[in-house]
Amino acid sequence: MGKHFPFIIILVVVLLARLGVFLYYQPWSSRYDLRMVGEDPYTYHRLAMDLLVKRTYGNREWDPQYHAATVRPPGYPLFIAAVYALFGAKPWVVLLAQILLEIAGCALLMVLMRGLSGASSALIAGLLYGLHPYTVFTSITMYSETLFLSLSVLFLYLVFAFTRTDAAVRKAVLIAVATGVLGGVLTYVRVSMLYFIPLLFLVICLTMNAAMTRRVVLVLVFAIAFTAILTPWMLHNKSKFGSYRLSVSGEYNLLVLTVGVAFMQGSGVEEYSVTKSRLATTAREKMQADGLDPAEHPLELAKYYRKTAGELVMEEPRTVILGVARGLLKFWLLPSRASGEPLNTRGLIGRLTFFVSLMIQIVLLTGAVYGAKLLWGPETRRWVWMFCIASVYFSLTAGAAGSSRFFLQVLPYAVVLSGAGWSAWLSHWHRKSQESMG
Repeated sequence: MGKHFPFIIILVVVLLARLGVFLYYQPWSSRYDLRMVGEDPYTYHRLAMDLLVKRTYGNREWDPQYHAATVRPPGYPLFIAAVYALFGAKPWVVLLAQILLEIAGCALLMVLMRGLSGASSALIAGLLYGLHPYTVFTSITMYSETLFLSLSVLFLYLVFAFTRTDAAVRKAVLIAVATGVLGGVLTYVRVSMLYFIPLLFLVICLTMNAAMTRRVVLVLVFAIAFTAILTPWMLHNKSKFGSYRLSVSGEYNLLVLTVGVAFMQGSGVEEYSVTKSRLATTAREKMQADGLDPAEHPLELAKYYRKTAGELVMEEPRTVILGVARGLLKFWLLPSRASGEPLNTRGLIGRLTFFVSLMIQIVLLTGAVYGAKLLWGPETRRWVWMFCIASVYFSLTAGAAGSSRFFLQVLPYAVVLSGAGWSAWLSHWHRKSQESMG
């Protein structure tokens, strides 16, 4: 019990922080309305209800052009529908389930860090992950980030197990299968993982100390498992929408978030909504000009979203570059929404939350830089590569929007490096203090 006590304390503190925010917002009360919380939570709720009640994904009664069903992948709505099936259509129960997932993710991250670089780095990583304001607040809102984060930590744990089984071929193959399956599940939650997960696994295999034949076999095993998980959804889309494409999410976000936000005249939810609507309408008009009906071929909108985004970049490259630069600043440092508004700056508590978020982000990134230097060794440099790939990939996909919520995709990779970095720095400081006292 003694050696596990600090870890238990951290998990209790992480749980209490989330329960405190949960009780503050009272999501079970009649005044808590998903439509007031935001467009995404309410849309996820309706998609989940369609899955639960009508056994379908995409409902023209409220989504005539299947925009919600083709932009948002089914992973998170399936999770909500599963909770609703067990406990009734109560969004607050989903939030409690998310809190439990966050606690499990934090615990698993500390187990991973303890094996990677010791107990002290595990404790620091647990604190940075569990008490980061972004994770605390998203766990009590119906966004896909909490489910995505917990699955990402599990993915990293599988990577850790995979890289420790160089001598056990059978176990390595089984973990490669599990990693491929989990990668597919992550893609169901966020389609941005469609290219990221295979790229990451390829880098891991290339940095392994193993024969080339074995690496090729493991990559093939992963690819088969990954594709097998995605195939049912591809077949569903082919049957319903006439295309094997998984989603138009990437192209839509390219148009609206990566490029479109750069052209906003101001900030705020209303301006953001107007910009989204205008750009999406432009893409649909281009599609209709080519003789295609967006309502009948919603997945074909992908190339028109991409075409519209490309035209904006070519017409005003300077505006896009400056917008992306501002987005990167928000992504890495400034707590903010995709609409450009800073998070929580109203009132004393709001300003304090903003300041604490900024300070924790600085601490996290400072530790990650030091940890990258520390882990740049033959057996651990893959963790630095993973952080670098995640940083570049998700920074670019966030683009001009640069919402703090999007940084959560990088958070697990940053926490691994930061936990190791701050642990090493504190050990060095303690040793120097002992020497000066001696």
